[in-house]
Amino acid sequence: MLNNPISVKVNKDGDVAKIEWHGIEHVVPAEKLEVEQLIAEACSLKELLDEANEVLKPIKDRFITLAEKVMEKTGKKSEEFLGIAGVVKVALKDELVITNHKALAEIFGEVYDRYVNEETVYKPTKELRNLISDGDYEHKDKLRENVAIKLSYTVSIKPKE
Repeated sequence: MLNNPISVKVNKDGDVAKIEWHGIEHVVPAEKLEVEQLIAEACSLKELLDEANEVLKPIKDRFITLAEKVMEKTGKKSEEFLGIAGVVKVALKDELVITNHKALAEIFGEVYDRYVNEETVYKPTKELRNLISDGDYEHKDKLRENVAIKLSYTVSIKPKE
């Protein structure tokens, strides 16, 4: 069941729809009706998920505490809790982050490369982004062969308060 269901009425000519959302009636063009309904449903689901995640967080925290006690004794990096309703698995993931590579270079000396991988990351500058999007520049074909444009979509849902 959605948190904030909407009420929809379309006039007899079919060109205008009245939508009631959170007790307030709004008039929208009928061609926007599907989008309005999808937005309302997405926002309602997002509110439900946010509420559920608030309730779930302390439960997860308690499972972490229980798992830490067991993993401390066993030395394992994961623990499963089996119940009649399902299974909860807690896994510990550790990640090393090098905070001072120069100090490590001094410590390890000539064998530094055995313990530390150095990477160079190439990122476009604002000027390169402008140059690529402008499209009117010398050597544009060669440049475009060497710079990939990757497109992705992001969908964010933010219910009105």
